[in-house]
Amino acid sequence: MSKLSIRDIDLANKRVFIRVDFNVPLTEDGSTITDDTRIVATLPTIVYALQRKAKVILASHLGRPKGKPNPKYSLRPVVVRLRELLDKKLGESINVAFSPDCIGEVASEMARQLESGQVLLLENLRYHPEEEANDPAFSKALASLADLYVNDAFGSAHRPTPRLKGLRISSSQPSPACSWKRRSPTSARPWNRPKAVCRHHRGSQNLRQDRRYRQPARQGRYGWSSSAAWRIHSSAALGVTTGKSLVEEDKIDMAKAALDKAKAKGVELLLP
Repeated sequence: MSKLSIRDIDLANKRVFIRVDFNVPLTEDGSTITDDTRIVATLPTIVYALQRKAKVILASHLGRPKGKPNPKYSLRPVVVRLRELLDKKLGESINVAFSPDCIGEVASEMARQLESGQVLLLENLRYHPEEEANDPAFSKALASLADLYVNDAFGSAHRPTPRLKGLRISSSQPSPACSWKRRSPTSARPWNRPKAVCRHHRGSQNLRQDRRYRQPARQGRYGWSSSAAWRIHSSAALGVTTGKSLVEEDKIDMAKAALDKAKAKGVELLLP
């Protein structure tokens, strides 16, 4: 079965859980947003849902609070900016509520009271260690808040965490949102031995994706953080000193095998 888009679903009067990417840069004390690009990028999906009378529930992570509440990584500053952007976009005052937790009685009650055309932003998902542990109970608690699940977090879609892979609502599959359509204009076009573009910041994620795409590809292209991971692990695999750079020791052999296989297959690896 092909994945549905948000445009394929009847959203009217339904609680729609939208995983967004509000991992925005903040001032040192966490009180002010310094760049709202990621918030702006989610507007097409949020506006689409609101215009169709959905009850919108937004969830995101922000920074690395290490599994416990930390005001420095609170999503509360996002509420004001999001409200300003939505008011301007829709030409009317939009109610954007904020839950001090992403699960629990308060979050559940706020989700139940949400009316069509209103927005509820949940507090940082990473305030709970279960989020990165892909804990089934945590996924179930999030799923209980809504009727439908839409994934608009394009930049986090590769992570096997409950907010993405473990979350199942009403037994329906996750639905990619407007940003996926916007950022994948050639997704339906067949390529002959296409280029593989990798972007993960962690070496293991980058290597796993590369191993998946390398065989049918004629060329591998890596963004800045991905290229750094590649350089570090390939250097380590070749016995070159990597200094204080982050090296996942169990992935050095994987890096060496990847380089050997790319060479044998005639795949060109391009790094910035």
